Amino acid sequence: MDPQMKRNSGPLRPQPARQSTPVAPLPPVAQSFSKVKIGLIVAAVIFFAVACIVVGRVFLPVTGVDKDKYQAVFLNNNRAFFGKLHNYGSNNPYMTDVYYFQVSGDAPAEKTSSVTQTLVKLRDEIHKPDDKLILSKDAILFVENLSGEGSVVQAIKEENS
Repeated sequence: MDPQMKRNSGPLRPQPARQSTPVAPLPPVAQSFSKVKIGLIVAAVIFFAVACIVVGRVFLPVTGVDKDKYQAVFLNNNRAFFGKLHNYGSNNPYMTDVYYFQVSGDAPAEKTSSVTQTLVKLRDEIHKPDDKLILSKDAILFVENLSGEGSVVQAIKEENS
């Protein structure tokens, strides 16, 4: 028995035959015109997407990083650097006016250890590097804008004056 008949409990009525209207094929000029239109639409969408990416990367700053302040940049190797962060959010971020803490003294085995931290400018190291630290974007864990009243910024301003 036909499964359709099981569902319908009423009498079967004959269905009128559907007549299909033949669709005339498009002339060759119209076919090529529609292909060109589709190609232009696809090209416009791709161009618009690329333009949005380029404009977003070049002209729009990453929110949260204040260019007028110093930043603390914390890396995934447990190091922190202080300075001016540039190109944050891009593939090639870098810092200028770079400082870091140098720890010296006894290991903190007891509560009363004699450990001191000194803020050191990057260029003051023995190998005299340029005052530009190029970072890997994947190495940055997080970034903080530093207040002008903080001790790190005060020490940097004192060093620069």
